Amino acid sequence: MAFDNSILPPAGNGFIPIQPLLPNLPPTPEEDDVIIPKAPVLCHCSSPTNCASGYHDVKPNIWRAINEVLVKPTKLSADEIAMEEYNAEDIPVRAIVEGWDSIERAGKMTPTWRKLRRADELCFANCADTERLAAMRICHLLITYHGDPTMERRATLPRWYWNRPSQALPHSYGIDFFVWPGLRERLIFSQHQYCTNTFWELLQTNLKILWTDTFQDTFYHNAHTGKYHISPLFEQRIRDINAWTMSTDFFQHFPELSEDIPAYMGIPASMGGVHPSAVVPSSRRRYEDDESKVHKGQRAAIC
Repeated sequence: MAFDNSILPPAGNGFIPIQPLLPNLPPTPEEDDVIIPKAPVLCHCSSPTNCASGYHDVKPNIWRAINEVLVKPTKLSADEIAMEEYNAEDIPVRAIVEGWDSIERAGKMTPTWRKLRRADELCFANCADTERLAAMRICHLLITYHGDPTMERRATLPRWYWNRPSQALPHSYGIDFFVWPGLRERLIFSQHQYCTNTFWELLQTNLKILWTDTFQDTFYHNAHTGKYHISPLFEQRIRDINAWTMSTDFFQHFPELSEDIPAYMGIPASMGGVHPSAVVPSSRRRYEDDESKVHKGQRAAIC
């Protein structure tokens, strides 16, 4: 039998490498997934489809959907940064007071705010208005910093929102947006214990900002410019990590997270700072320790 030896190399020249003969294949879903790392077994957030689309009328997994919406940020241009800064306080207030569609109609939506609109609809729709505003404000500060990772922009973030060392490890981008440093670290190593929709439903209904006044006191309207602005007192409040609490019902389902999140114990009648009765003592000490560590030189990295 005669063999076709047309692909054989000339004598003495060795073998032709096989790899160049193989096509350049696109990365598999497992290699290019938004959930990092993937669960070793089938998980609530495991899906070959785009869960953000509500595929086949099945309720999407919120954790996968939010990571698909946020994805990794891209660097913002100078014009984009100026636009983000100009409407940074107006848009989250207006979204709650007038609705997201009013912002679209006014032509004020940016790619960043379209991401955060979807995040709001997925994660915070069932929160009270005060908590929705706090979440949108703090998330916008972070995502803007990720698009403009300068020292000046970092200075606009609360120090507890700076990355912990564990955030240098590969992880799902959505983890960076949790305000509690201990929870971010926990999720990097065990996110699949908390990727169910039940977790997000409980988070929405139990999130409490320690704020003595009403939602209407969180902002004011400038009649001259027509823009909304966040109250300086509310801005100060949400920059205090102890103001971000969870009702005790949340810890009935996730008791271990009481190590990472302050428990809501009611709003004190007078609150110059965080009142001792408003936060569980063990959680309060944990956050004092975290703040102390951060002030000793922890840097903010971008993952």
